[in-house]
Amino acid sequence: MAQPPILPEDDLRAALPHGHTAHATIDRLRDELESPSPDRRSIETHVTHLRSLPELAAIIANWWDDPETQRFIATLNSMGL
Repeated sequence: MAQPPILPEDDLRAALPHGHTAHATIDRLRDELESPSPDRRSIETHVTHLRSLPELAAIIANWWDDPETQRFIATLNSMGL
């Protein structure tokens, strides 16, 4: 399994007010990335949700569009995960 891309978790959290419900989505995305069998669809769902928030849109888009992240997702696709 390829090494998961480093999620800019600190930047995402810093862009949100304390107690914002998206903190839980960040947790779920991080947990899915670190899972022994990450689910591509679950990752994409979390990313879509985070991209919908104006405070996080640029941060998550830059991470998602990074070649390292896309290679990881492509690996998941090729493995059928």
